[in-house]
Amino acid sequence: MTPFGVANGQLDDDPYMSRYISPYISSTELLARLSVGDTNGALNLMRSTWGEMLAKGPDTLWESMRLDGMPKSGGISLAHGWAGGPLPALSEYVLGIRPTAPGYRHWIVAPQPGNLRFAQGKAPTPRGAISSRWRRGGGVFKLTVEAPRGTSGVVQLPSLRHLHTIALDGKVVHAKHRRIKVRGGVHTFVAG
Repeated sequence: MTPFGVANGQLDDDPYMSRYISPYISSTELLARLSVGDTNGALNLMRSTWGEMLAKGPDTLWESMRLDGMPKSGGISLAHGWAGGPLPALSEYVLGIRPTAPGYRHWIVAPQPGNLRFAQGKAPTPRGAISSRWRRGGGVFKLTVEAPRGTSGVVQLPSLRHLHTIALDGKVVHAKHRRIKVRGGVHTFVAG
């Protein structure tokens, strides 16, 4: 790991793989970290690699980066679609919107906030957008999910230290409510 992300290759003099940072390859690590719950590690990687690109300009995502955090020379693209790994990471894990059946007929919203205080966004589906909006602070975690008719899903609150009250559709419910399951500190709601 370098200050600007994960370097390809292990040796400076490797004739087959030069040492540089590939946002495309780094995306696999980003998604792997999120898939095992290392949200803060993933957010740190996102900030060091993609944040560096955006800070240095031209407000686009580069095809590759030198180990010093500058664009790699030699005709690389400074607006490269393969560098877009944070998009699925933010949608599927930070917002938590993932399909569990084709076409999002069934879905899950299970946000992983890490060290963030809020996030909001929508995932387009064939039946309409699913939105996830959450905010935390002052001992409160508020999650709002909207999904299209004809779909069903599961909503999971992240593990929270102190969870005193749960409101479902604006009404206070308790963990013993039939639509709420609690396991390992994670509260799961069945929606739809």
